Amino acid sequence: MPHFLNKLKSSPASALLTSWQQLSLFLTRPSDGRTFFLRIVMLACIFALFQSCNGGNQETKNNTQLTQTSENPPPEKTERPRTEQTPPLITAKPAEPVEPSESIGHTQTHTAESEPAAAKAVEDEPAIEVIAKPAIPVDLTEQPTVSSPRIAIIIDDIGYRFDEGRELIELPYPLTFAFIPFSPYGARLAELAKQLNKPVMLHAPMATLNESKWEASLNPTMARTELIASLDAMLADIPHVTGVNNHGGSLFTQSRESMQWLSEALAERELFFVDSRTTAQSVAKEEAQRVNIPFNERDVFLDNERDLPAIDSQLDKLVAIALKHGEAVAIGHPYPETLQALKARLPLLAAQGVEVVGIELLLNRHRPVLSQSQTDKILPEG
Repeated sequence: MPHFLNKLKSSPASALLTSWQQLSLFLTRPSDGRTFFLRIVMLACIFALFQSCNGGNQETKNNTQLTQTSENPPPEKTERPRTEQTPPLITAKPAEPVEPSESIGHTQTHTAESEPAAAKAVEDEPAIEVIAKPAIPVDLTEQPTVSSPRIAIIIDDIGYRFDEGRELIELPYPLTFAFIPFSPYGARLAELAKQLNKPVMLHAPMATLNESKWEASLNPTMARTELIASLDAMLADIPHVTGVNNHGGSLFTQSRESMQWLSEALAERELFFVDSRTTAQSVAKEEAQRVNIPFNERDVFLDNERDLPAIDSQLDKLVAIALKHGEAVAIGHPYPETLQALKARLPLLAAQGVEVVGIELLLNRHRPVLSQSQTDKILPEG
């Protein structure tokens, strides 16, 4: 009863408590049956009034707490990941692998089974066409289009003198170098030429008409097996060889049988041949064409006379042939005079409209063979 009275005092019906003394006396005094019924009704009214007041107080308390919560929101827990607070709207399943198209050059078509779920959620998005382009075949043997007359200069007899050979090889022009086999510096200088991207040839000694005799030379008296074995020994001594020309050879190059065997051996080894033309009776071109090996031949000797004006005159002849026929081939030697003449003239050739190239770019030429009167009358055995 005291606890009940305390709650009642705190309610809006506290005014009734002022007469609690009188009410208590009324409820506790002796009475008859009618008075007892009135007491019961009075108690029910008091209890109902108490419940109504207590409910109003609880609602007021809840409204007050809600107002405080909206004004001062509780701090977020820092350890909770952001992804838990804001779950993704779309959960994309990993895409299943799609078989590549078997036909080249066709557009790949996406199907409903192969599209990822995230891609399906985006409507009206244009599909991306993936077109495989076929590879363009490249002919590696095709030579570039000739835009100006071209000349090739072959320097023979490389291998006996190191300094002269090195200085010629280091010139910043695509000269071609023919190396004497079994010479003191031939293999070493051939390695240098390869490093500087200069064409390397074997300057193969061959038998001559005069009494001169080259050491380990190819001779028409040799049997086929001996001739090929001798050739292979020469090729093994000089590295990086891509072609052969003759050192001497006025006797050998007019021997049809010997040139036939030599040409067939070069074809098997995928090497070209350049005829130095030490004799007008050479059959080298005919045999080269018969077995279909790349071929060319000399137009001008630069340094038959080791004299600067004479070498310069031969360079003039070389340029004139190139301007008339589109190309020309010269042969020189590692002489100091030749080196000096080339240093002076090579920078000027471009102004004359002539390009210096490696001999490999002038193989299988289609112009008519120049007559002896158009080239050099002297046929040295160099």
